[in-house]
Amino acid sequence: MAQILVVDDEVGIRELLSEILSDEGHSVQLAENATAARSLRARGRP
Repeated sequence: MAQILVVDDEVGIRELLSEILSDEGHSVQLAENATAARSLRARGRP
């Protein structure tokens, strides 16, 4: 399945999306803001 990067400043939204996407078989990474998302992208493409 897909690798998905979820970026949202609300922890509840991130966790909900992560649970839904993981249940569908996707690999999910979470970031709380653009800076954290860029850092994750630099380590490996989501």
